[in-house]
Amino acid sequence: MEYLSDKEIGYIIKRARMLRNLTQAELGERLGVQAAAVQKWESGKVTNIKRNILRDMAVELRVNPALLIGLPVQTDFLKQLSKTERIGMENFLREYQEKGRGGDA
Repeated sequence: MEYLSDKEIGYIIKRARMLRNLTQAELGERLGVQAAAVQKWESGKVTNIKRNILRDMAVELRVNPALLIGLPVQTDFLKQLSKTERIGMENFLREYQEKGRGGDA
């Protein structure tokens, strides 16, 4: 099993946040952290994030929590999304793959 790198996790956080039309400050406020923490995570410094924040982030960003800890995930979760969310996530995943798994975020 191939795990995602911290940089790849940061890319996922950033793209999912952008898909939700949230600023770093807005996501930080919803999670009870500073915008600087969100910026840090998005830049690939994702170590030692508290479990409750990971859980809340997954809910806010509507992503599988396994992605936020670096575990690869099957795309079956796309079936659970609304049509608009599914199209956005499919576009995100396609872009992610085209960039070589998050090369330059």
